Amino acid sequence: MKKLNLIAIFGVVLIFVMGLSAPVLASPDPLILVTPLELDFGEVDVGTTSSQEVLIKNINVYPLNVFSVGFASGSSQDFSVVTNPDVPCLLLSGADVIATVTFSPSSAGEHIARLVVASDDPESSLIEVLISGIERGN
Repeated sequence: MKKLNLIAIFGVVLIFVMGLSAPVLASPDPLILVTPLELDFGEVDVGTTSSQEVLIKNINVYPLNVFSVGFASGSSQDFSVVTNPDVPCLLLSGADVIATVTFSPSSAGEHIARLVVASDDPESSLIEVLISGIERGN
């Protein structure tokens, strides 16, 4: 197993792997992780609620701005979301936001939504989480 050393020089992070002669530059951009990318609530009785969480995390050493977490146009209104901490927010290295998605079916059938996370990650500025749930008839 190789040992890693991190050194910051003038805002640039150099990663030295013991045994290699040249340092590897870490990306100077923020890097977001959103997981899971699909939520399936299964069958839920009308008049009850079910909740699941989505993790939004900064997985780089550079700060990440999370601008918004909300539903795309056309999403079922039987889903709601609350984030902790509130967004917009700045996530330092390793920090995260938990988005709690709640399904409260008000009508029969399958309900579909797309949760959109907007950030300043240049490679993944918009990430969608596909959400589904079914109202179980009484």
